[in-house]
Amino acid sequence: IEGVPSHEISEFCKSQNISSLVIGTVGRTGISGQLVGNTAERVLSNISCSALVVSPEHLTSPVESKLQEEIEEIHFEHLATC
Repeated sequence: IEGVPSHEISEFCKSQNISSLVIGTVGRTGISGQLVGNTAERVLSNISCSALVVSPEHLTSPVESKLQEEIEEIHFEHLATC
């Protein structure tokens, strides 16, 4: 199946009469969540079946990792100029 993940997952659930869906999420919040969006959240608003949303315990989204690297780089640059 190709297409927008949230739409395709929702449509698949409807077309196959799925009664329960398990979907993963990285649970992004703040800026990274607004920039990237949250497929699981969009799926949940478009399905009528039961759903279980799971989040890996120690997973960091790529956007959050990049933001953290940039913050650390700015911090070290600031320390070097002090």
